[in-house]
Amino acid sequence: MEKGKERLLFVDIAKGICILLVVLGHAISKERAMHQYIYSVHIPTFILLSGFFEKKQENYLPYLRKTFSRLYFPFLFFVLLDFLVIMFQYHTSFLYYLIHSFLGATGFECVYNVPTWFLLDLFIVKAVFQLFHRIDNAKLMKMVLVAIIILGVSYMTLSDYYDFIYRYWPINSLIPVLTYYCIGFLVRNTIKMIAQTFNGDNTKDKVFLSVIMLMCFVILIPTSQLNGVVSFFGNKFNNAFAFLFNSMIGAFAVIILSCLLATTKLPVIKRLNFFGKHSLFIQVTHYYPLTFGFYPIFENIGLFDRFPRHSIEFLIFVLAVIISTLLIFIKEAFLKLLEKKQKLQPRA
Repeated sequence: MEKGKERLLFVDIAKGICILLVVLGHAISKERAMHQYIYSVHIPTFILLSGFFEKKQENYLPYLRKTFSRLYFPFLFFVLLDFLVIMFQYHTSFLYYLIHSFLGATGFECVYNVPTWFLLDLFIVKAVFQLFHRIDNAKLMKMVLVAIIILGVSYMTLSDYYDFIYRYWPINSLIPVLTYYCIGFLVRNTIKMIAQTFNGDNTKDKVFLSVIMLMCFVILIPTSQLNGVVSFFGNKFNNAFAFLFNSMIGAFAVIILSCLLATTKLPVIKRLNFFGKHSLFIQVTHYYPLTFGFYPIFENIGLFDRFPRHSIEFLIFVLAVIISTLLIFIKEAFLKLLEKKQKLQPRA
């Protein structure tokens, strides 16, 4: 959520769960059954929750500037940071790299910190979606959004034929992101109803939703495996309708679980809330320790040969989360220091 908005605990918990799944999904092998399960849930849930908070902004340009500084500027910062490594490894032209970075090209020679794609796509989708708010007729707007969803799912069914786009423009992931963003906007009342149910006194409704949640998590086990390896960034959905089904039941299961956890006083709530509040920061910082740190180091010292691979992958996941947490504390301390200096400066 954007700074200055009222935070909803269940949303931060859901984001916390999803960002941990993102890190875990990058730490484990693609061949693992858990990988298919995770990839059917984490990014779709993030995008649905982003669409859930979508509101019409009367002042479009100030909103665009704010969204640019929050999403696109960090994207450029981390992509250009990649250039420092890539310039020496591949001898890439700075002009070539700069143009590709601004366009969000996703070829291996342009981006190391792959998860930054999410910031770029979210910025574009947020900017575009405000144009839909200019449609005065609510029914017409809903019809337009439904049409976009139908076209988006159709695109996802044919995504294997658009590989040439993959290296030159983020449209490979932009269209699916817009599709799920529209879905999130349209189902926002359903999400509110789920949250209100767990905040209310009707025990039967809470039990009913909890049973639905468990059923969704269980159903997702075989259905995610049947659909195989999927990836938003890689524009790979296999059977798009199966992916849509899996992602929707997975997303709502996570949302119901988050609403349930928000009503408890379990110690884990504080941790998930913390990760949820800093989910975008973790999204763009966790990948460096994985690709440049723990994986090559552990391979060189032979840990993968001496111990079960799944245990080492889980250790890498834990270490990556710890590194991102330390970076969050450093960032927060730096921002507080800047804020103090600004307060001490005499006003003109």
